[in-house]
Formats: sequence, C-alpha cells, structure tokens
Amino acid sequence: MKLHPLTPCFFALVFLNSCKKPGQNENLTEQLAKEVAEEVKSAGNAEWKKSDTPILPLTVGDHWVYQVKLQVPANAQSPGSPAISQDFVRKRTYKGKVKPTGDHPETDCFEIEATGSPIEREFVEIDDEKVQMRGSEIVGAAQQSPTWLDPAVMLVRAGVMPGESLPPLQIKDPRTGIEVIRTIQVVGRETVTAAGRDFATIRILMTGKEGKDSNLEMRKTIWFVPRYGIVREEKARYINDTLMLKETMELKSFQLAKDPDAVKEP
Repeated sequence: MKLHPLTPCFFALVFLNSCKKPGQNENLTEQLAKEVAEEVKSAGNAEWKKSDTPILPLTVGDHWVYQVKLQVPANAQSPGSPAISQDFVRKRTYKGKVKPTGDHPETDCFEIEATGSPIEREFVEIDDEKVQMRGSEIVGAAQQSPTWLDPAVMLVRAGVMPGESLPPLQIKDPRTGIEVIRTIQVVGRETVTAAGRDFATIRILMTGKEGKDSNLEMRKTIWFVPRYGIVREEKARYINDTLMLKETMELKSFQLAKDPDAVKEP
C-alpha cells in the first residue's frame, strides 16, 4: 500500500502521544496538528499555483464582451425618484503596453468601451504569476491625470487560497481629493457558467468606504479565471447600508488568440 506523503506525520502524532504524559500530549498534539495543517496548506497552494500559471497570457487584440445591467432603486437619487434599470454591452480589449498620460511608464493596458460612455483605459502589470492594478484614465480627457497606484496593488496571484487576504488598496483620487481605501480578500474558488462554458474561478471581494469618515460604501466582487480573465463582476454602492446602485457584468463572448475554442460574437 502506498502511503500519502502526510501519513507519517499522523503516525508520529499517534505514537508520540502514547509515550507522553497527559499535559505533554496536549501540547504535542497541538504542535503536530499545526505542522500537518501547514503541510496540507502548502501542498494545496503549490497545486493551485501550478494550475493557475500562467495567470493571464495575452495577445494584442484579445477582447471580452460583457452584458451589463445597471440598477438604481426608487428614491435612491432623491425622495420620490423612480427606479432605473438599464442593460447595455461593454467591451474590454487588450492593447498591449501603452504609456499613460503624464510621467508614468508603459504598462499593460485594456480599453473599455460602452455605448454612451467615454473610452476608459485600465492599466495593470501582468507576469506569469500575478496581475496587479496600476491605474485608469479617460481617453481624450484634457489636462486630467490618470488615477495611479504606486506601488501597484495585487488583484490576483497564482495559488491564492480561499480566505486569504491580499494587500489593501489605498489612494487619494486626484479628481475628487477623496481618500479611497479597499480591503481585498479571496472568498473562495467556485465554478461559474458564462459564455456557454463552466469556468473554475477565483472569487475576490473588495470592500471599502469613499473617504475616511464617509457613509458611502462600495462592495465589488470579481470572478477571475486563470488564463481567461474576468468572467463576472458585481458592484454595489451603499449609503448607511441602503443600496443606492448595483451593477452586474457577465461575460457574453470573448476572443483570445491562445484559446481557439473561445466563444465568438454572433
């Protein structure tokens, strides 16, 4: 019979417990249990890291098309204001390395397009094992500096474990002067169906307030798939725990040069 690599740890735990006094047994059991738990965690992390790498291999022109639903509850804008519900399409296209406005280096860039909205650029740093957020800007916005993160802030990393916290995001918005703080946590790994496929996703939760003493709170959940990118996103804003706005975005189709089976737009 072939034993699992961790089996000897459990045998040692049982054997040593039988040779120690009761008080020593408790301490030893706790110590060995922690060691076994760390081994199990490390093994799981290594396996996920292997399967997650490369985290997001891209080719210029790769794009994703999302169905977006925007909802504003009745009375959210002002007393008596009607509820609003809008459906539209949003397209994200990888443009390669692009230099942002101002004194910032060339960075991986996505252009975001939606009918009735100005084109936005999202800047990220991507290597084999991680995706880090860098900033954003509106294309053609005169004399407006991009919102820029320095240092970059982790969005996702190969091998992240459910329950793991990532470094927080903290920045002062140059357009409003408001200090923005976001905590980032890996909620778990779960299967999500989108664009006619089942994806093994990493679910990431970002929460925080718009300003230190603000009563305006943002909650954003991202379902990220290694090698494919974002397949679903939910964003909500609250004032004193009352929902003011909700936006859901789900992948409708995509085209990746390194995925010949991608679901194409009709």
